[in-house]
Amino acid sequence: MLTFFLQGLLKMSLLERLRYILEVVRPPARVATQVLQMLCRISRHSVYAAYQVSVCRHVLLPLATVVCHLMIFSWESEKTV
Repeated sequence: MLTFFLQGLLKMSLLERLRYILEVVRPPARVATQVLQMLCRISRHSVYAAYQVSVCRHVLLPLATVVCHLMIFSWESEKTV
């Protein structure tokens, strides 16, 4: 049942929508972390889903950018403590 649900979400451009949130909206760190968790969970679902995440246009670059921003944010927080 979950397989059909996820396949439906992938066909409804879920990955492109998540990319838009990361790249254009540039949400706060908490929301970006939740989007990253969703992408990780989708990738772990099946080989097909992982492939879709890997080939989705412009998903991996914003993902890397967000991870870098989160790391810099956490390093700056540690410095001020």
